[in-house]
Amino acid sequence: MSDVRCVDCSKFSLQEDKGAALIGHGKCAEEKLPHVRYKALLKKQCKAYSPAIEQQADARVEWLRKQGIV
Repeated sequence: MSDVRCVDCSKFSLQEDKGAALIGHGKCAEEKLPHVRYKALLKKQCKAYSPAIEQQADARVEWLRKQGIV
């Protein structure tokens, strides 16, 4: 299993929690606990990873860049 970033996953969302998104965190659709958020850009191993379409991942990174997070 290789290292992946949540921001590149189809199961990751910055839109479900705007407050968390403003500090670079988002919600995973696979997470059972409702208040857990993950760092968008941190590389880690994940069994649930499913690649998002490239345009979606690029748009997320661009939004994070505009917020001054990247």
